[in-house]
Amino acid sequence: MRTTHTAAFVSLLVCAGLAAAQVVTPPGAPKPEPEAYVPPPPPEPVAPPEPPVTDIEFDTLIERDENGALIRLDQPVGLASIPRNPLIAEDQWPRVGEVLAERSRRLRELAVENTDIMLAIENGAIEEIIGVATEDGRLIMESTRELIQPIIVTQPPHVELVESGVLTERQGLMNDRIMREYQSVLLRDVADSFDPTNEDGAAEIDLIVRSAFEQQIHEIRFEFDKVLHAVGTNIDKVLPAAALEPSERSGLSGDIRAIKAALTDEGRIRFVVEMLSKLTAEQAEAITTAALDHC
Repeated sequence: MRTTHTAAFVSLLVCAGLAAAQVVTPPGAPKPEPEAYVPPPPPEPVAPPEPPVTDIEFDTLIERDENGALIRLDQPVGLASIPRNPLIAEDQWPRVGEVLAERSRRLRELAVENTDIMLAIENGAIEEIIGVATEDGRLIMESTRELIQPIIVTQPPHVELVESGVLTERQGLMNDRIMREYQSVLLRDVADSFDPTNEDGAAEIDLIVRSAFEQQIHEIRFEFDKVLHAVGTNIDKVLPAAALEPSERSGLSGDIRAIKAALTDEGRIRFVVEMLSKLTAEQAEAITTAALDHC
């Protein structure tokens, strides 16, 4: 009897242990709510295309006198065109001024290094070449080019501004357009001045050559005029640089008086050219070099 009860008790314990060993799966976590739909941002607005520079209005350099003749620029066209460029922003002008000031300094130094050539041009060397080689256009071109080769400035100012990163390519193209408009009108005016009754064409060759080369050297002559002006207004300070002998200094006394008494800048520059032309190339360059400090 005890055995039966014992067996039943063991059986009960085994069943209870099996029941306790069963794993009960917990209920699953609730599913998250789906995120609210957020539409993508709208695309960035596309800027309208910029108009070509040929469609942009600008303040022209073309001005005519009462007779309809083109008024020639006192300033080189490459410089005169920059302030007329409507694409240059206000905040660009200080940097533009810095680059142009540095360019001006370099050209003055180049002119002074070639004082002999600059004085020859001031004294009519190009006209002399034309007079000797009349009717031979090729010879005139070759001889004149040989004369001015050391002082030719190949890049106009706006190209230097673009290459230095101050102006964009588009701004440079605008400047080029302003400059070329004036140059083309100038060329047409020269052509219109031809004498149709002139059969040999010599005068026409003279005008074409003179106009072409004047444009090429206009900027460096413009800078050399600043040097000549500085010589004239500081004659007593720069003249000692030439280390003149007393007799040489005495021979220039009339020129010095004329320079000091000149009533206009143009007249003073002319007297300075006359004085420097009486000196050796080395003496003249010494004086123009000293004048650089006063420009």
